[in-house]
Amino acid sequence: MLLLLMSEQDFLEAKKAIQRKLSETKECVITVGFAYTEDMMQINETITLADNKMYKDKAEYYRIHD
Repeated sequence: MLLLLMSEQDFLEAKKAIQRKLSETKECVITVGFAYTEDMMQINETITLADNKMYKDKAEYYRIHD
């Protein structure tokens, strides 16, 4: 998910709200990676960073639940 044209503070608030909603979901488990940048020239690097965070979150889930 890309959230464009927002301040870092708004991004962090949106991140918390999304994480809160996802934690309430009991039917399935969803991992999400978040990363913020103000430099759209670094969008590919930022997406890669968010992707890596998602996989780290997923690995942590399976470490705890397997």
